[in-house]
Amino acid sequence: QPWYSVYCVFHIVVGSFVLLNLLVGSIINNYTRIKNQNEGSMPYMTREQQEWVETQRIVHHLKPRRRLMGPGNSVRKMCFQIAENPWFEVAVTAAIIGNTVTMMTKTHAPADCYHAIMFYINVAFTSLFILEAIIKMVGLGPRWYFRDNWNKFDFTVTCLSLATLVVDMMLEQYKCDTEDIFEEASTGNTFVDNA
Repeated sequence: QPWYSVYCVFHIVVGSFVLLNLLVGSIINNYTRIKNQNEGSMPYMTREQQEWVETQRIVHHLKPRRRLMGPGNSVRKMCFQIAENPWFEVAVTAAIIGNTVTMMTKTHAPADCYHAIMFYINVAFTSLFILEAIIKMVGLGPRWYFRDNWNKFDFTVTCLSLATLVVDMMLEQYKCDTEDIFEEASTGNTFVDNA
């Protein structure tokens, strides 16, 4: 019967969308009314709890201190100046974008030489990221380097990339038969196997 389907659609639209929105709207209205009665403070917290929340909010918005003066050692000072240079960040960001674009080129059933080329590109990018971590760690020192959460994240990703390279080396992803390259180039299938 077609009326059963009309009832089902009506029940879904009214029951789940309209009634749920009415229920949520009513809860939010009651919460706002109680909060306004308590002069803008949270309704279910004591005065001490409200002060603690406000203190945590202030602490959260404080910016961490940056190391403005470089170290006295000439090598560390040079690394510090490189790490603090805005062009260094631009170069690292460009390397990250290049690495991302490279990762997007994966295809279905790639040839063996594709794996080898990707392995060596991955070696190049991982080497750049290791160099970035070394420059920052030498220039800032380990204490200041690991104080920044982005540096912690970068260091973790770099270590994982290094582990991936080790796994790829164990799987011998770096090998490529040069005869296959010429054969694939002559047929026009450089990066994709004829499966």
